[in-house]
Amino acid sequence: MGCQASQTIEKAIDCDRLFEMRKEDQFYRNDPKANPVSYVADSLFYMENGYRVSVNEVPTSYSKRAYKIVKDSPASDFIDLNYSKSIADLCRKSDKKLTLELIDVIEMHDDSTLYNSACFRQALLVFVHTPNELYSKVDSLLDLRREAIPNANYNHIMRTFKHFGYERLESKFN
Repeated sequence: MGCQASQTIEKAIDCDRLFEMRKEDQFYRNDPKANPVSYVADSLFYMENGYRVSVNEVPTSYSKRAYKIVKDSPASDFIDLNYSKSIADLCRKSDKKLTLELIDVIEMHDDSTLYNSACFRQALLVFVHTPNELYSKVDSLLDLRREAIPNANYNHIMRTFKHFGYERLESKFN
């Protein structure tokens, strides 16, 4: 009997799925009926131009003007709060599902494959919406797989976690 060398077969990254995950991550967030600034920006654009565009295509100048209009008013002046709450609930469910799915992607691939994948680097933005209860799990995984995560992505994710109150354990800094 001869010995056969073991061979690791690297599973290719499914860029189509990662692209879909990014779209899913933004799907509910782009609903102008759930976001007062988006709603007013969309309305301003329509009033001034006579046609509608997708929320992503509304120029930033309209969003800045909309922010000035809504910042001192209750959200209920612009949107249905029950609808907005429903959208926020859907976002939370989607965020958890997508975070767990991206964790699986990281666990299934080696660092080199992940690091060299442009679609993976873009999908890392999904972690910006990680639910609080998964912060430590994502932090531990990113720490463990640090070689696969570009610095800009890692720093952006960790700044976002910190902004929302996550504090790393001191032992991670040693």
